[in-house]
Order: sequence, then C-alpha cells, then structure tokens
Amino acid sequence: MIIIILFLIILFTSYLGWHKYFGLKKKLNEEIDEVSKSIHSSLSVFKEELANQLDILEMTKVDRNLNRKEQKIFKDLEKNIDKIDKFIEGKLKKIK
Repeated sequence: MIIIILFLIILFTSYLGWHKYFGLKKKLNEEIDEVSKSIHSSLSVFKEELANQLDILEMTKVDRNLNRKEQKIFKDLEKNIDKIDKFIEGKLKKIK
C-alpha cells in the first residue's frame, strides 16, 4: 500500500512539473513574440527617421555634390539599417 501511495505521489508531482514546464515555455514564447514585435516596430520607426534623414541628404546631393564624409555616411547608413534588422531577427530566432 505504501509503495502505491509513493508511486501516486511521484506520478502527481511529475505531472505538476511537466505541466508547469510547458506553461513556462508557452509564456516565454509569448514574451519573445511580444518583444520581437516591439523591436520590429521600434526599428521601423528608426528606419523611417533615418530614411527621412537620407532623403534630406539626397536632396542636398541634388543641390550640390556631397563631400567624401557625407557620401560615406550616406552609404554606411543604407548598409547598416538592413544589417541591424537581420541581426536582431537572427538573435530572436535563436532564442526561440
């Protein structure tokens, strides 16, 4: 009788542990999705602001030739925006 009771206790605690594990895993995945959406929306706002700045730089380019420093900034910004997005997306996929 004692062995059966111990077996039932072990079975019950295993069930509770299993249930808690998957509950935490689900909650973590929901949090990751929420953080991912927040980062993407923030990055979109950032990209939009940078795009506006690049447009201003592009208009300046029409009026006069950009100096080397301005050209470098222009090219670097265009490259780095996409790199940032890919990097963050890759890190978030790794977490999942």
